[in-house]
Amino acid sequence: MRLGIMGHRGLSPQVEAQVHTFLCELIDGIAAEELVGTRWVSDGPGAWFAQIVLAHGGRLGVVIPAVGYRESLPDRHRPVHDELTARAVEVHRAGLREPNARAHQAGTDIVVAWQTD
Repeated sequence: MRLGIMGHRGLSPQVEAQVHTFLCELIDGIAAEELVGTRWVSDGPGAWFAQIVLAHGGRLGVVIPAVGYRESLPDRHRPVHDELTARAVEVHRAGLREPNARAHQAGTDIVVAWQTD
């Protein structure tokens, strides 16, 4: 089973806690051997989702929406991004240069397409 999410960076601490709890509950209901979580691993829900999938024993598919995406992330998050990307069983690159709205839409399209493969 492939499961992808969309998220938003910069959530309030209360909303972060709610989203994290929801993701844990959602993943807990899926057999680990059947789970492939797909997302780009931005700081916030994208990384939490990836970490929860891996901790549950699932596999991870990572989308890189643009060549410059990693550099657009906060410095503190880049090691997390690198670790999660290295642990992915699949990495799909959208091929765009700049991490802008167009690249994020391309990344979203890839996540959605992976759900229907």
